[in-house]
Amino acid sequence: MRIRLLREEIAHHLATLRRRSTLTALQTARLSAILDTLADDGRFLLRAALDAAEFPEDDTRGQEAFQDFRKKVNRAAAEAGVDLQLELDSRKVPPDQRYGWFTGGDLVDEGITSFTEEAAWRTGIDHPVASEVAELRPLRVYVSYHCTDKVTAQKVRMLLPQLREALALDREQAWKVADSGSVGLGEDAEAERDRLCAQAHVRLALVSPAYLADTAPERHRTLDSPERPVAFALSRLPEGSLNLGRLRPHDIRRRREPWDELRSVGQRRGYIADVVDEIRRALQPLRTTAEGRVPEDPLTEYFASQARRKRAGDSAVLIEGELT
Repeated sequence: MRIRLLREEIAHHLATLRRRSTLTALQTARLSAILDTLADDGRFLLRAALDAAEFPEDDTRGQEAFQDFRKKVNRAAAEAGVDLQLELDSRKVPPDQRYGWFTGGDLVDEGITSFTEEAAWRTGIDHPVASEVAELRPLRVYVSYHCTDKVTAQKVRMLLPQLREALALDREQAWKVADSGSVGLGEDAEAERDRLCAQAHVRLALVSPAYLADTAPERHRTLDSPERPVAFALSRLPEGSLNLGRLRPHDIRRRREPWDELRSVGQRRGYIADVVDEIRRALQPLRTTAEGRVPEDPLTEYFASQARRKRAGDSAVLIEGELT
């Protein structure tokens, strides 16, 4: 059955296609750029794809070049035996109103979980993850950033898929990544972010000047959390005194090499690898509890830690009662 694919499924098929086909470096780079523009529903706006993948700026020439590119990618996928097709809205409308998407086979129907032989080849791991990994209770990561700023949101949309992909390659642990933008239409945004942040086993702050200057609850939700978050520079930060909540300047990694100043694929992979390493390091105490298993209810533990937290005016000696 052919379905519209979501980001992680497309990434899996593209990894297979890169291995099996004769795509050029430019075609591969354009596919990666288009993937970065994908929305949560699996569609991308043609205008965004044309800009991100650097097709000709003229609308007519750009759309013609995209159609030619689409045909070549689909032909390469068919010849390589990869069930992936790049689709485009057939309506003759401007690129600002025209959408594209990828279709393919359901990975579950193919007997594939979150890790495949192709992914193993791509990362140098000799064997795929055991099937039991798909059944593990996932470790939750909450990614906090200045979500109301469109420029920041665009940067994060390029970073998050790579982080999710890197964590999905874990051979021993399932992961679930939520972020400040993981709020459905009609939901109470702040309440939902509170819930996602409280559920998380680790919180990742992507720090920018706008994030630190924001007076909305988001930065306080993460930087003032009882558990110190993992913090990385999304953009270059100013010198001097910064309002970092419970953090200190040296707690923010990559201050000299922020995400938005990295240009090569290798540099960005290195950044993501550092993020994953820090997330794992932050979780090491958690993994030692309950005979190496994560707590069953991180939300309960979060509020328990809040109750134990010393506040202004508390006695110097804290006598804890039992939490029910």
